[in-house]
Amino acid sequence: MNHESMTRRTAADTKGDVSRVLGKLEATGQDLTILRLLANDPGTFRPFVMMANSLVYGATLPADVRETVVLWLARRRRNTYEWAEHVPMSKRAGLTEEQIEALRNGDLSRADADQSFGVQAVDELLADRSLSPSTWEDMISRWGVEGAMDLVLTAGWWGGLVPTVLEALGLEVPDSLRSQPLPVFG
Repeated sequence: MNHESMTRRTAADTKGDVSRVLGKLEATGQDLTILRLLANDPGTFRPFVMMANSLVYGATLPADVRETVVLWLARRRRNTYEWAEHVPMSKRAGLTEEQIEALRNGDLSRADADQSFGVQAVDELLADRSLSPSTWEDMISRWGVEGAMDLVLTAGWWGGLVPTVLEALGLEVPDSLRSQPLPVFG
């Protein structure tokens, strides 16, 4: 499928919940390309946005751990769209340019202990489709049950659902960054 043939929706050309939510996103500069495309499906648009917002703004998992994991997952799948969207979010979460560059190259040496463990736990989950009891207990000791669940949901969201949608739409880069070079993963 080619996303070019789909309309990028706005608050002005939608109605109901989609218009209201897109209006809020547009007002805050968060009307991402993927969301403008998903707004073509009013029945799933709002739940998609609510889940993403929950994982970004309502989770107990520390933001720097989440963003380290998201960048790691984007690199792992060579997902340039997700990488481009999350680099600014990673900086707001406290990741440095050096940490981001290291992650782009598949290097965890600049990650702190929690960030590195988060990546290791997600890699285990995606490889084995489960977590060992010791990994689960370590997650709980670091971030509590809620934070551990947040990490599992982060893996499913940015390691599964979102890249699948992006790939199905053929969306490689956000519209706002089309003129810029794509990241090259090491």
